[in-house]
Amino acid sequence: KLGVTKYEPPEVIARERGPGNERTGRQHDFPYRLVPKTDEDRVQSSKGQLAALAGREYVATLKMDGSSFTAVYDPEEGKLLVCSRNFIIDKDGTSVFAQAFRKYPRLVELADIQLYPELTRYAIQGEVCGPAIQGNKLGLSEVDLFVFSVYDTVERKYLDYKALCKICERLELKEVPVIH
Repeated sequence: KLGVTKYEPPEVIARERGPGNERTGRQHDFPYRLVPKTDEDRVQSSKGQLAALAGREYVATLKMDGSSFTAVYDPEEGKLLVCSRNFIIDKDGTSVFAQAFRKYPRLVELADIQLYPELTRYAIQGEVCGPAIQGNKLGLSEVDLFVFSVYDTVERKYLDYKALCKICERLELKEVPVIH
């Protein structure tokens, strides 16, 4: 009725999931062109998958109760992006995502195309856990990051568990706990 064909929300600096979680850009500016948004299945909500795994090799990990985190190099922008589930986050800010990023300084290797060109293709995805996040069920005294997947942005696929472990070891990152 108003003749509007496309709405572009204004640039925002807002808070996501509590104080100190500054995000920048437009809502839902997650870099989909580089990496899929995290959406891990829980066995409780996908019981049919248990039968599909029978007789096959698999790794079952603990579903961490925190906030989704992604770090990925954007070759078009020439910079490393740190993201929550829906937003690109100011990695120099005070958010729990920025704190988790700074806790693991080797994550910057994902954007060092001169020294580590083989790493710039990987997106690290995990869960940020700690005080003031989802009730801090782990009882952590500070924010921490637990990696559950590594995505190859060139091949457009997730790495297998052994390759994930190698990347985590190289970048000195923690993996989510394996339960089976």
